Amino acid sequence: MAGKLILETERLLLREFDEGDVGPFYRMGTDPDVTRYTGVGALTSPEHALEIMRAYPLADYRKYGYGRWACVWRPSGEVIGFAGLKYLADLGEVDIGYRLLPAYWGQGWPPRLAGRSWTTGAPAWASSGSLAWSIRRTSPR
Repeated sequence: MAGKLILETERLLLREFDEGDVGPFYRMGTDPDVTRYTGVGALTSPEHALEIMRAYPLADYRKYGYGRWACVWRPSGEVIGFAGLKYLADLGEVDIGYRLLPAYWGQGWPPRLAGRSWTTGAPAWASSGSLAWSIRRTSPR
């Protein structure tokens, strides 16, 4: 069963991870090119991947109503990475982050996933303040 759909475009779906995604989650967490600059160690086993998935994205959906979402390449249905929001309790802030498998690098996904305007470089939602309001409203303070 696939997780709740968050966003759909012509080529990508963003949806909540579910435990059935442990294979791609593990693959992404063991690719040295993907994990090189993350500051966390690689996943050690599929069981470790499931433990991390339960402790972070799945727990964040329940606790905050948002989290890092699975990026699904529509033509194949393959989970190719994640993108989304992560509440950082130690900073009291919300981070927008992503990771993609190397085969999907260089296609302009991160700016699109972050909602950036190609003409100004500013977040498309910045003028409305709606995302900031939503994050403040749902994040613990």
